[in-house]
Amino acid sequence: MPTNPISFARLILIAITFLAYPKARLDAETPTPTPTPAPVIQLVSPKVTYPEKNEKRYILTVVGSNLGTRDKNKNMFLYLDDNIVNLDWIKEATEAVDPDKSYGLVLHDETQLQFWLPWPRYSGELKLKVGVENRTSPAFSIIVSKIKSKWIAAASAAAVTLLLLVFPLWLVSRGGHAYEVGGKKYGVLAAFLLDKETDTYSLSKFQFYVWTSVAIFGYVYLAIVESMVQGKAVFPEIPDNLPGILLISAATGALATGITTARGPKGSGDIHPSMADFISAGGLVVSERFQFFVWTMLGAVTFLFFTLTSDPATLHDLPKIPDSFLQIMGISSLGYLGGKMARKPGPVIDNIVPKPVAGPPPTLTLAISGQKLSQRPTLRIDETDVPIVEAPDATKPSAVFDKDQSTKEDQGEFYKRLVFVISKPNPDWMVIGKAHKVTLTNDDGKAASWNYTP
Repeated sequence: MPTNPISFARLILIAITFLAYPKARLDAETPTPTPTPAPVIQLVSPKVTYPEKNEKRYILTVVGSNLGTRDKNKNMFLYLDDNIVNLDWIKEATEAVDPDKSYGLVLHDETQLQFWLPWPRYSGELKLKVGVENRTSPAFSIIVSKIKSKWIAAASAAAVTLLLLVFPLWLVSRGGHAYEVGGKKYGVLAAFLLDKETDTYSLSKFQFYVWTSVAIFGYVYLAIVESMVQGKAVFPEIPDNLPGILLISAATGALATGITTARGPKGSGDIHPSMADFISAGGLVVSERFQFFVWTMLGAVTFLFFTLTSDPATLHDLPKIPDSFLQIMGISSLGYLGGKMARKPGPVIDNIVPKPVAGPPPTLTLAISGQKLSQRPTLRIDETDVPIVEAPDATKPSAVFDKDQSTKEDQGEFYKRLVFVISKPNPDWMVIGKAHKVTLTNDDGKAASWNYTP
């Protein structure tokens, strides 16, 4: 027995170490059991799930890891908004026959599942989870739609927009407002688009109604998408700068009317209104009108394009109209209004009173009433140019301007009544009951046409 205390303690320590070594070595050699990982959802397809065509149910595919296997599907669960879904697990897709039941199918062990859910039991934004035994995946957001496609939303928005726009037309039609130009009757739409002073389509009115219609459609479409696809019953936000576009449109229309009142009409052109009136004045194509028309159409079409091609799952507001586009619309509007200010007004014919005289010699007197009629216009009857001369031509049709019967406007160089005496008229022009087209063209090229009947 050692007498040294230090040696004695060392012996005790060696003995303890020797006795504990086998257990420590056993613990080191025994592996620690690894816990089974929880399921993880990486993708749910489609991103927005619509009801299947001709079927009242949704079909969606879940992709991830640790999602379970075919032979253990009895221990697999589906949760929507933390509520367990009563699933019938099947082995083949053809077994999912009842649209009122929910089905589950393991497409690939651990990585891919497919689910059939009845419509419209589930709708809107949902939190989807997959459970395997006592493990549950983190929630994955999905959207299931009440309607079968976004194009149904677009069609519904178009129908509502049309209904809102037709209602004022119906109110006008109830008032018996009919409009006739050159013997041709026009519907109630003429009351909204036609400039009654010139009997032409108004560009300022057109662009106002275009932007109003586009704004209504976009707002209604967004409301339908948010409520019927995303499941949110909210008032959509108005996009930035859209009020500015509507303000420019309304102000342009009001200023255009004021300029017309102060300066005179643009010129009526042909007898009947046509789409060419949007870019022309008195039958002449006008550059600033063309620019204003093109930018109006481009802006409206672009707004609709981005609205309809946006993902319904993430569409929470309408496309923002850039500040630069708002500036371009303002500049284009100013150019349009500046052109109306700078250009001379054009002729407008309100009435023609013919007075044929058989002769000899035969003559045809035309008393033409209207606005902004030039003293020396060019005169055309049907397809024949009739020169205006100081003295009548005895061999071919020519017109003499009758100053005594003509009437000048209160101010300026224009007349409101012109009287021409045509010598040697074409006999066809004097046939009673037959209509003929008269065209007056001012010295700046703007024209107006009207029919007369002897």
